[in-house]
Amino acid sequence: MRCIMLFVALLLFLLSEAGAQNTADTSIAGGTRKGLSFDVSHRMRFVSWDAGMKIIGGSPVTFTRNRTRIGGTWRPLPSLEFRTMLTNEFFNWIEYPVERDFNLDEVIFEHLYVRWRNDALLPVDVTLGRFDMPLGEGFVIMDGTPLDGSRTLYMNGIRAVVEPAEGHKATLFFVHQPTQDKLLPVLNDRDRLLAEEDRNVAGFYYTGAWDRMDWDLYVLHTQSRDSAVISHSGVEDLKGLSEFTFGARVAAELLPGVSATLEAALQRGELRVRAKPSLDRKAWAAHGNLSWDLRPGLELPVLLRAGMYHYSYEMLSIPSEGSGTYGWLFLIGQWDPVLGRWPKWSESLVFTEGILLRPAYWSIVQAPFAEVSVTPHSDWVIRSSIQTLKRAKEFGPDPRVGTLLTAHLFWKPDLPFSGHAMLERMWYDGDFRAEASSYLWARLELLYRMEW
Repeated sequence: MRCIMLFVALLLFLLSEAGAQNTADTSIAGGTRKGLSFDVSHRMRFVSWDAGMKIIGGSPVTFTRNRTRIGGTWRPLPSLEFRTMLTNEFFNWIEYPVERDFNLDEVIFEHLYVRWRNDALLPVDVTLGRFDMPLGEGFVIMDGTPLDGSRTLYMNGIRAVVEPAEGHKATLFFVHQPTQDKLLPVLNDRDRLLAEEDRNVAGFYYTGAWDRMDWDLYVLHTQSRDSAVISHSGVEDLKGLSEFTFGARVAAELLPGVSATLEAALQRGELRVRAKPSLDRKAWAAHGNLSWDLRPGLELPVLLRAGMYHYSYEMLSIPSEGSGTYGWLFLIGQWDPVLGRWPKWSESLVFTEGILLRPAYWSIVQAPFAEVSVTPHSDWVIRSSIQTLKRAKEFGPDPRVGTLLTAHLFWKPDLPFSGHAMLERMWYDGDFRAEASSYLWARLELLYRMEW
């Protein structure tokens, strides 16, 4: 641990010295700053939930997670950029059902890429290496490392962005997401799992705008092998997955202040099962909402939104190898969120047991929702929502899960500091969880960021 702390201190010193030597080279050409720049950020989160979450035997859990990032960007030319960023995140366990020893955890490369753009030759922006790549609302492409939580979102691969005309952009990419980080050095390696299986994703994502309407069109091809996504009843011979995802998103302004958004996607592919013929799979998912901004007409800093999200689900019974008995294969019609595994609909749901099959694995659930956002000041946003969740009928005669209420406060001043407070409460319906009737989840965050 001392070696890591000395390494980080030395790196900070070298970055500050290099920054001091390069502050004179700040010419701007083509909208891009030349020279060397640096950024440092530290985020502290306090997270707590009660026994109703039923994680680790239904015990309450409280901890802090502390993430530090140190990044540097070098632009020798306006069209050429080199970027690297080191990240460390460690936990302090305050309340946990079993004793956990403190460790500083890993120091990893969160970013390491080269980026090139030269509009004079060709309107294309190419990035190669390790980088973040959120697309659209993050419905299918957002988080490449779901099992490390919010520590990282990165993708490993190549991306080319072409802008043929104003308001139009096409992104072509190929990424490789392994179960563990074996592509770049890891200091104090803890063999952290980043995903359940190795996954390759190639895709085309088009974004356009016309009049008062924006739209996205995309097609993705996903391959995974030696999947650890095993059904809950013992079918353990799944070899891999190959699938296509076709989707579209449309957002249009219907009236002044009133807009509608709809996104839907279809998946077709096959599951390769050892010693059995491949199994065809098809799934679909969609979300949509209608929003009303009260500022244009009523001059109130309020945004109202109502909508629904739905992820398909179907399971298949197949013979278990050599036994003649049957087991359930859950992946036949279950929506695969690809690289969209992040808390899009709720922060607390990604931690729950029994609602989502895996952390942040949005599938087999649906919910209508209503949301209100108030902006009393440019630095503050207050947001609250209510959702009514259901699951597939195959899980029991009563598909109801419960009613989720969220209350979020965001503080984003024009300062190096920002923060938020979140509170989420679930009331379970029916017999979904006999051990508890509800749960309470809370998070506080303070973030500091500096650039020079």
